Amino acid sequence: MSKILKDFDRLYINKIPSKPKLKENYKGNLKLENKSLMKKGLYNGTILGCVDYTKEGNDIILNCQELKFFDILLNRIERTPKLANVDIVIETKDKYILMIKRGGNVATYKYYFDFPAGLIPQGIKPYSRAVNRIKEDTGIEKKFIKLNKEPSYLMLKGKSAGLFYLAKCKLTKKELEKFLGNKFVDKKILFLKKSEIKNFLIDQKKVY
Repeated sequence: MSKILKDFDRLYINKIPSKPKLKENYKGNLKLENKSLMKKGLYNGTILGCVDYTKEGNDIILNCQELKFFDILLNRIERTPKLANVDIVIETKDKYILMIKRGGNVATYKYYFDFPAGLIPQGIKPYSRAVNRIKEDTGIEKKFIKLNKEPSYLMLKGKSAGLFYLAKCKLTKKELEKFLGNKFVDKKILFLKKSEIKNFLIDQKKVY
């Protein structure tokens, strides 16, 4: 069951000092496992997990814990909080929404089309993370895009606490398609009208 929160003024992150508990019956060797994963090139960064949220007036406060990426990857935590992430909905000048195909090196939804997105590392503000994901996932220059300072809505679904930011692109679908085609030859992109997104995402899960 998903819960979508809209129409709030500001969103704040409240860091909870307590650490998540590891599973009592977990018998793995943390040091050896971590060393093995690091040898594979993975980084055990600290990300945010949303435990719950509160509302004060028209503001939302996300209560978050620090989570080690390897603990999430190896399912070590007793009760994993929802992973806090940003999703950026980029709309072209002629009202198309940009979708990018995910790669094979992600934990979930490999090779699915999705919005530019990323988990929120500890110490990084959600807005800054959204700016970073636009740059890393699309390469669209700042002069061509206007990103809202605050997320437009918060979606709590499954293991995710998604902060959705809206961004207006000054380029048309054709212009952006040409730009991305020249810059990211290896990335697959897709443009959809708003009315097409819901059905596409549903159908995509049936196909893959």
